[in-house]
Amino acid sequence: MTNLDANLVQSLRKTAQSFERNGVSFTLRATGARAGLFAAELEVVRDGEVVGYITPYSDREHGATKAALFGITAPRLFGTLEEAIDEIAS
Repeated sequence: MTNLDANLVQSLRKTAQSFERNGVSFTLRATGARAGLFAAELEVVRDGEVVGYITPYSDREHGATKAALFGITAPRLFGTLEEAIDEIAS
């Protein structure tokens, strides 16, 4: 499992990176997206479409939400990248 911590997020904000999860490729890259009270640090892209966002919370946890729910519901908190991707992809 990959820790979804401040160091990983900062690294991905500098250089986008692709990850494969359950046979599907996702790219995480920097964003300045905002919706209501929420700000995202990373966007999650699948097949050229933004499907979710990673939001800040703490040094060891970040929020994850589907793009369609960004700004509507609070992101769920996760400690690993895999859990966050699973939430977005579900």
